[in-house]
This record gives sequence, C-alpha cells and structure tokens, in this order.
Amino acid sequence: MRRAFKITAIKGRIEFCESERRQLISMVTRSPVNLAWISECMGSIEKELRFLYHDLEVEEKRGSEEWS
Repeated sequence: MRRAFKITAIKGRIEFCESERRQLISMVTRSPVNLAWISECMGSIEKELRFLYHDLEVEEKRGSEEWS
C-alpha cells in the first residue's frame, strides 16, 4: 500500500512538472519574455522530470518483483 501511494505521488509530481513545462512553452510563444529565465526554468523542470521518471521506474519494478 505504501508503494502504491509513493507511485501515485511521483505520478502527480510528474503531471505537475509537465504542466509547468507546457506553461513555459506557452509563455514563449505568446509574449516577449526573458529567454535566459525560461531556459533556466526549463532546465530545472527537465532535470526533475528525469529524476521522477527514474524513481517511478524503480518503484514500479520493485512492485512487480514483489508480486512475482
């Protein structure tokens, strides 16, 4: 049960990061913005997403191994 909660939390955070990324892309296409700031934010989001997808993969793999 704890692992399922952890997986759900990771997926929720991934969804939030994806939303932030879409919002930044939208800002770039609609108005003049500070591209350095956008680049910094996007880099941070991309880094967090890589870690989250890795954590999700590890947790799902552990969960499937426990059921085997």
